[in-house]
Amino acid sequence: MIASHTSPQCPQCGGSLPRQALWRTVNCSYCKAVVTLNTRWVERAGFRAAWQRAQARPDAPAPAGWLTLQGHDHRLLQRLGTGEQADVWLAERHGNARLRAVLKLQRGPGDALAREADTLRALHRLAAADSAYFALRLPQLLAQGRGTGVQDGPALALRAWPGFWGSLADVLATHPTGLADPRHAVWLWRRVLELLGYLHRNGWGHGDLRAEHWLIHPGDHGVHLVGWGAARPHADPAVDLQQSAWTVRAALAGSHDAPPPLPAHCPPAVAALLLRASEDRAWCRTQGADGLAAQLSAAALADFGPPRFVAFDPRRA
Repeated sequence: MIASHTSPQCPQCGGSLPRQALWRTVNCSYCKAVVTLNTRWVERAGFRAAWQRAQARPDAPAPAGWLTLQGHDHRLLQRLGTGEQADVWLAERHGNARLRAVLKLQRGPGDALAREADTLRALHRLAAADSAYFALRLPQLLAQGRGTGVQDGPALALRAWPGFWGSLADVLATHPTGLADPRHAVWLWRRVLELLGYLHRNGWGHGDLRAEHWLIHPGDHGVHLVGWGAARPHADPAVDLQQSAWTVRAALAGSHDAPPPLPAHCPPAVAALLLRASEDRAWCRTQGADGLAAQLSAAALADFGPPRFVAFDPRRA
């Protein structure tokens, strides 16, 4: 930091600069250079030129096996899954600035992807006090429209998040007997309840909290929700809460039975909470997401003692 009695210096010739150089551009009176010492200041013309270079598209058509969506060419890298209405791919968007994306390619007619895109736009327009934080835990829409190339039809591109291993369904496919350590069920459920609390306070519900839609970040104990095609405003929040409890219950049991049993290794306080939340929708409605999260914290404290970080390896769950 420059002391109050010291004049800023031109980085080109070393001459003294007026103190305005600390917050805007000035002309050096010695070498005539245009200088600013404010590292956050960006010249509009230079920024716009860089942005246009990043958005530039090659004149040549995209190679075979690629998808073009809203003027951007995407190279499909790996199939991530197959949903009820779309195939999901990891892709790389090409241009001067390359970007990893998740592509959803719709199968058959309908407007499912367009409705999902509209939902995500509406969620990112929410202006609550905590919206800036929770927006980072919602899918970020990159493009939506009609794709051409490897498949012609409705497509949707989402920003690919680094560090995510796969879905909770992928974890259970690797471990069909369920999560061996019930402490993992606590943080998984807590993360989802935090996001549901934000959604419900702002009048939205997810509506489809299957294990396939819980995206897991093992290192950060993070969970992002995907699969927003069933999300609706003015939905009954108790439906989401009950669905979340059933998913956690199934994750512990490793069972697709209906209802999944509560395994013997699930301790009593957490087991009792899961049983009531999964089977009593009216009680969920009275608790709300925040109340259910508080109940979960109390149950975890009773069963496991003070909270501590327990490393999660989805390959050995």
